[in-house]
Amino acid sequence: MFEMQASSAPPHRGVDLSALNNDGFSPLDLAFMTGRPDLVRLLLEHGATEGGAFPRPEAVSAHLHALAHESKKQVRKSQDSRVSCSF
Repeated sequence: MFEMQASSAPPHRGVDLSALNNDGFSPLDLAFMTGRPDLVRLLLEHGATEGGAFPRPEAVSAHLHALAHESKKQVRKSQDSRVSCSF
């Protein structure tokens, strides 16, 4: 499993610590959602902000549910293609 390590070193210049990923989450959002208070602190110390793509907590919940549903579909699709390709 991938694990991020927090560093006390400042981030590289020019890096937007509040940039949103394709799912609308900022690094701060992801650090919070994955239970990483060390990264939350580090990001806040360096000026990161919440993504703000979701106006209400319910919208975040609905989006995460949709992502989980799509992920499950992709896993099933991947498993089905491996079974059909086996000899």
